[in-house]
Amino acid sequence: MGSTAADFDGAAGQKLDQALAKASIVRSHCLTATVARAGRVIREHHPKLIISLGNEASEFLLSGLWPTDRSGRAEGIQKIRGYLWDTRFGRVLTTIPPGACLPRRDPSGVWEAYFKRDIRKAKQELDLGCPPLPERRVSVVTDPWEFEEARVAIAQSPRIAIDIENNHNLRLSCLGIAVSRDIAFVVPAKTEAQMEFIREVCMSDKPKALQNGQYDRLFLTFDHQYLLWGERQAEPILVRNQTVDTMLQWHALQPTLAGAEDKDRRKKKGSYSRQTQKSLRFLASLFTRDTWWKDYDFVSEMERYTLCGKDCCITLECAEEMEKML
Repeated sequence: MGSTAADFDGAAGQKLDQALAKASIVRSHCLTATVARAGRVIREHHPKLIISLGNEASEFLLSGLWPTDRSGRAEGIQKIRGYLWDTRFGRVLTTIPPGACLPRRDPSGVWEAYFKRDIRKAKQELDLGCPPLPERRVSVVTDPWEFEEARVAIAQSPRIAIDIENNHNLRLSCLGIAVSRDIAFVVPAKTEAQMEFIREVCMSDKPKALQNGQYDRLFLTFDHQYLLWGERQAEPILVRNQTVDTMLQWHALQPTLAGAEDKDRRKKKGSYSRQTQKSLRFLASLFTRDTWWKDYDFVSEMERYTLCGKDCCITLECAEEMEKML
């Protein structure tokens, strides 16, 4: 579904045709509709999957699901492209409009590559039958028996993924630990027992996957991060045996797409926003079937812990998927 008829006609329509053909989707087998006609078309045909092209179409379909950034502003379609959503209209995949792939807006072809990948993802989703979206089970570790449950799960896992979250005062809030793609434990940094368990996990010899691990390692080694109730901890926490960094994996696979941002290009009119992408939010849009989860407008600490745990599960899944390609 597109915002206007221009999404399906002319040069933009040709980009759409090319992406559909690349994904082995027959254009004549697809229903197309503008936002103005969408409600009637959806009611009549009950599509198994809807591809929304651009901000206006996506906002109409997502309704109250549309996410905001840390400052409360609505995210743009560039941030939420490639994600799957369960809406009142059914399963939706959001992506950029094909007009964003035209040379005047996308001279390097980067956004066209993302667009074609999103269309392929739609084909894969249809081939799978649009099954339920992944559920990541996150357990918060507070009681003694939960520490032991987490230890056993970590011991049984060949590799874990870890991630930290800090609070608004730039103090450590929690450590997330994924033992599989679907199961994570989150340890708040509130008590001495929790801090010792965080130290135990980080400094263990268990192989670890991280996203942008350099940040986590530096954060954890800063002495001021380990002031608990005003008392300095004896030693900084070191992350040992990191075997995978998903951001570096992406750099190895796509050095151009993951490289430094071209700031001069961003200043030019007609450029379709940021070209290089390497965040976990972006990698999840490529390598998982997740719906959007990167909402930092936390109402409670529990929401922060849940996001951290999901980050870990998704990091582990992205690492495993990219390893297949390396």
